Amino acid sequence: MSVFLKKILWATDFSDEAQEALLYAEAFAKTFKARIVALHVVPDFSPALYDAAFVIREDLVRRLNFIKEEAKKKFTALKKAKGIPLKAIVKEGSAAKTIIETAEEEKVDLIVIGRKGMSAIERLFIGSVANQVLRNSPVPILL
Repeated sequence: MSVFLKKILWATDFSDEAQEALLYAEAFAKTFKARIVALHVVPDFSPALYDAAFVIREDLVRRLNFIKEEAKKKFTALKKAKGIPLKAIVKEGSAAKTIIETAEEEKVDLIVIGRKGMSAIERLFIGSVANQVLRNSPVPILL
């Protein structure tokens, strides 16, 4: 059996852990001549919040748009600094669900994601994005 990677999804929240994960994505991309798809997921807000008051809704939309634009700027700066070609995607939604959906849409062969340390209690009650992706991913994952 041989391993062949054409496309790698790097899911990032721009944390130190995510930046470290990028180093691995880059190494795999270089080794296999694969493309990197970079994904940042902006958390969505409950529709109930949008309906709470017009002022709140407008403020949330404005903040979401600002966060999305900042993420796009970070991807542009990263492309220039690293000199790596990557397809940058910014989406709104549940992080784990959106990572999995994007992996399927982009037909990636590997997901690379940073993992933040969580206590056993946090994992039990909350679960981490990485853990949720691990349980539901259609492709291999590098944490």
